[in-house]
Amino acid sequence: MSIKGMYGLNTFKQAFTGMLNKIADLFTVKSIVTFAVTAVFVIQSLRGNLTNEIVTIATMVLSFYFGVQHEQNRNGSYDGNGE
Repeated sequence: MSIKGMYGLNTFKQAFTGMLNKIADLFTVKSIVTFAVTAVFVIQSLRGNLTNEIVTIATMVLSFYFGVQHEQNRNGSYDGNGE
């Protein structure tokens, strides 16, 4: 029996749509910037070229990203004013 047969076509469509929405959410500007900064941080640390500026920038970007996510989870949205 296939997955579609076990759970029904609508459940399969909802799960697939939900997965696509989560993947699409990864492509927001702040997510792309966060991934890029993290990649630079990892590459520079592996090369041994990690400077205080890179650490500071990475810390600020990651703090902002996770702070915004926390606010979104707490309030359901982020308006930029902390409210």
